Amino acid sequence: MLLTCHGKAADGLIFEAPHKTLLGRLLEQAALYDIYNRRCRGFLSSTYMENVSRLTVEKYGLTATQLVDKLWHIPLDSFRQRVDEHLLKDLRSFGGCKRSKQRGYLDHLRKDYWSLRHQAESEP
Repeated sequence: MLLTCHGKAADGLIFEAPHKTLLGRLLEQAALYDIYNRRCRGFLSSTYMENVSRLTVEKYGLTATQLVDKLWHIPLDSFRQRVDEHLLKDLRSFGGCKRSKQRGYLDHLRKDYWSLRHQAESEP
């Protein structure tokens, strides 16, 4: 689940149903984690989106880019922009990167990503 700036867990903050499938939530969470890492920690790679892409190619023969297109009918850049806008709102509400980390936002991003990732790996 996503942690909002108010500390409440919420599904559908970025994208609405019916796209709240396990893979859809995993894609959102991977993008949030990567964008947070870029904005607040200086990491330049998209490690988590790349990992999701490897997983989905192995399991379903579809890249993350293809899944974004199938689920939301938008290009990957538009998907990332939307996730980035969501993250910026949360960061502003927290008072910046440092305060968001102090309040557990990074830990929640990490925990939620790995929880969804393990669920997706165990799916047939």
